Amino acid sequence: MTLHHSLRRIVHGIFVSHGRNLTLAQRSGGLLHPLLHAGHLVEARQRDRLNKTGLGPRQARVLSALDHIGETHQKTLAAGFDITPASMSSMCDRLVAAGLIERQVDPNEKRAFLIHLTPEGKSKVQDVRVAWSEIDEIIINAIGQEAAESLAGLSGDLRDHLGGAIPPAVLYRKKDS
Repeated sequence: MTLHHSLRRIVHGIFVSHGRNLTLAQRSGGLLHPLLHAGHLVEARQRDRLNKTGLGPRQARVLSALDHIGETHQKTLAAGFDITPASMSSMCDRLVAAGLIERQVDPNEKRAFLIHLTPEGKSKVQDVRVAWSEIDEIIINAIGQEAAESLAGLSGDLRDHLGGAIPPAVLYRKKDS
């Protein structure tokens, strides 16, 4: 058998099985490629859902965090989401321009900004939660409730092991009512 025919059989086998019947050792990229591809597809669906709200994924997460914790410092959000203060400032500029948050100088710390949701921002958070719920349903419908819960737990474990973390607890303290 020529090299051309061997490669053709391998490629045909990959397309026929879509990698499902191959062992990890036989797959190029083993665990990596299916994980990246699934992540890319989920992210694309998330962007589709969030496009209806006019927000990107990070903007949606910032609004959700503000809804949960209430008014906070812009620098606290930047640290919590592991982005630079300049990036958070740019994102806040867009959210202020959209009328979703208000930003003001902290009266106790003149070089710091406090941000909070506007009524329109609070309404937009509900739209974000609907979009996120739709993505959860897509995942559950694709792999089942038990597997989806397992996937969420394992993904969190992988994130933590690779040095990632959920935003610090300060972002998740309950706002005073």
